[in-house]
Amino acid sequence: MGAITSLAAAGLETALASKRAKTEDQSAASDRQVRTQTLIDNAAEDRRSTDAALKRRQAQERARAGAAGVASSGGSIDAVLQGLQEDADADQAATTTQLKDSLAGLDAEYKQRSDRNLLSYDSSLARAGTSLLSGLSRRSLLD
Repeated sequence: MGAITSLAAAGLETALASKRAKTEDQSAASDRQVRTQTLIDNAAEDRRSTDAALKRRQAQERARAGAAGVASSGGSIDAVLQGLQEDADADQAATTTQLKDSLAGLDAEYKQRSDRNLLSYDSSLARAGTSLLSGLSRRSLLD
């Protein structure tokens, strides 16, 4: 009878460990999705802000050129506006690289967390198997 009890206890422990691991995986996936979306939303908001600032700056430069009696298109004003656009493009490329790095870091963090969960689950299975085997070795099957 003792062997059956040990077997039942080991099975219960394994089932509980499996359920706990599944719940942790679901929670981690949800958290990961929220954090990923937050990073993407923040990057999109930064992009909108940068675009608006660029348009304001270009309008200011055109107005300044017009006030100075310089044509608002062609020649030197186009060079100034192109320089502003290139600066904004470089800033956007840096922001995009930073976003990719942040997302890669987030992926690595959750992969590491998932690997730890698998190891924890495996070790609980090993403990259950060990307790089952030790229970069987101490008891006779006739008990």
